[in-house]
Amino acid sequence: MRKIAFLLFVPFIFSCSGSSDRQITAYKMADEGLRKSTETISWQTQFLLQQLEGMANDRMMEVSAQYWLPKAKQAAELSKGMVQYIHQLKAELRNGAGANKLKDADWERDMHFSERLFESGGKGKELLCKLIGHTNELLQLDPKLKYTFGQKLTVTSKDREFSLADTALFAKTFFKNIPAIAANMLLSKFENNVRISEYSIMTFCNSQVGTCADVIYPDIYGLLVEQNSNHLKTGSELIVTAALGCYTVEYDPKFNINGRCVKLSNGIAEYKIKVPAKPGNYSVPVNVEFTYWNHQRKTMRKTISYTVVE
Repeated sequence: MRKIAFLLFVPFIFSCSGSSDRQITAYKMADEGLRKSTETISWQTQFLLQQLEGMANDRMMEVSAQYWLPKAKQAAELSKGMVQYIHQLKAELRNGAGANKLKDADWERDMHFSERLFESGGKGKELLCKLIGHTNELLQLDPKLKYTFGQKLTVTSKDREFSLADTALFAKTFFKNIPAIAANMLLSKFENNVRISEYSIMTFCNSQVGTCADVIYPDIYGLLVEQNSNHLKTGSELIVTAALGCYTVEYDPKFNINGRCVKLSNGIAEYKIKVPAKPGNYSVPVNVEFTYWNHQRKTMRKTISYTVVE
């Protein structure tokens, strides 16, 4: 079961439970800072999405861009839905604490409704489930995203971890005995981290366009095989060269030509053999095993043919 970690953004939230003027002001300042940060991140994310849309119309990058663009858009939609849910919680919190009936200073100091809403009201459990679900949905958009981010794509930091089995503890830890304005600020923090996750996904999608590693189809990697001739005289030499069409040392390719392991030289495997003395048609199998981007070993095979004549 995936766990999710939450940053204790303002330490004094958990070290004191009062609602003095000084504390209320601190919560409001923190909330304002988070909202401005979220706005900036959202703008940057939107810019990246527009940039990716532009690359999808570029002949030089359209293949990979058109693969990653739908995933980026899905990430944006998932994040939009999560943020809308958090905004609904904020509205419910404010209304329940009396924002529509009392002066701001009064509803912000309410020490009871946050606990009722998130503990006994079950919204804390619901919030945690949605945050974990949102993160998992982002990672499921593409195997490469899951491999790259893994446990890194959390809603906040790793100061404290909560799984779906910890819903009661989550609600108690964050929303028990705190003023409504502090709970509102915490929701702003979760929203901020949702946007950070979205930005991370968007940045990654953009970074994959135009890279060798973004290849989707195995044949685009390409096992390239050449031979010095298709027709050889008896007693002459057959020379076979093989290479991956897209190569980096991280692929750790292992070439096997005609049943023998062949070492690489500058990314190229070269195999030489004296052809049979008997005229006829012959073939040589060429295999390469390499590490795919998801750390799984992949094998590609080809067979070359040649004719021996007197």
